[in-house]
Amino acid sequence: MKTQKVRGIPLLLKQLSSFGDDGKRLATAITNQTAEKITNKAKLKCPVDFGQLRQSIGNTEATIKINHSLIFASAPYAPYVNWGTGGTVSVEPMFKDLAIQFKGRGIKKINLPARPFLTSSYLEESAQYRPRLQKAIEKLSKQYNNKK
Repeated sequence: MKTQKVRGIPLLLKQLSSFGDDGKRLATAITNQTAEKITNKAKLKCPVDFGQLRQSIGNTEATIKINHSLIFASAPYAPYVNWGTGGTVSVEPMFKDLAIQFKGRGIKKINLPARPFLTSSYLEESAQYRPRLQKAIEKLSKQYNNKK
């Protein structure tokens, strides 16, 4: 399965890692905090019938060595709930490559409206990810400059 990446982040992570272990720990904490916020928002926004979809939403934890977190909804019908089906499909342009994997074969005509719980949560919180990293760089810069 393809994944969606937040653009412009590698440079900020590189700048944070230049502060050594302090920077790496802070960057990892921010990544984990953001992933947890996305997961929590998605759980609140997701439609609930029996709760299987909500229970399938989760995220992996970033580590100092691998500062990546995957946010997922493992219920097999999650993409169809998120983007809709049939003539009511609604996919944000940045998710077209990801959503195309779930294109149906046209055998059945089921028109379920889009109820974006995961992508909308991702878009809201990922917009805050870059400013959080920039604040961390500023904080560490002041901290390191005060030591001199």
